[in-house]
Amino acid sequence: MDAQKSVGRRVIDDRLAASGTSAEIFGVSTSEGGLVRRNSKSRISLKRRYRKFAWIFGSTAIVIALLYWEQAAVLYVLSTLAMCALLLVVAFSNLEARDKELHQTELENMVARDAEPTRSVSAKKRVA
Repeated sequence: MDAQKSVGRRVIDDRLAASGTSAEIFGVSTSEGGLVRRNSKSRISLKRRYRKFAWIFGSTAIVIALLYWEQAAVLYVLSTLAMCALLLVVAFSNLEARDKELHQTELENMVARDAEPTRSVSAKKRVA
């Protein structure tokens, strides 16, 4: 029994000397799909969805309230500021780089498909 404990301690000591972190010693995966991952993609997308609906309903409530109390001047100012913000977002978004990246990956996929060996009709005829 003592021999097994000493062998186990030696193995842990060797792992400790080699790696240094407790996660690597005991084989616990803390990477993207590991045990310690707390935020799943579905939870993050759910939060974003709720945030989006909160903005939509909040802005709708503000517009309705301004129309109800006949505050057209404030509504004009807010709509002008919202349009300016939208135009700034579009102006500073780097759509060209994103399109270039998508185009480049599609070209790489096409080259990879063309590089795969395929049987041609003439090769089948030659065999027969």
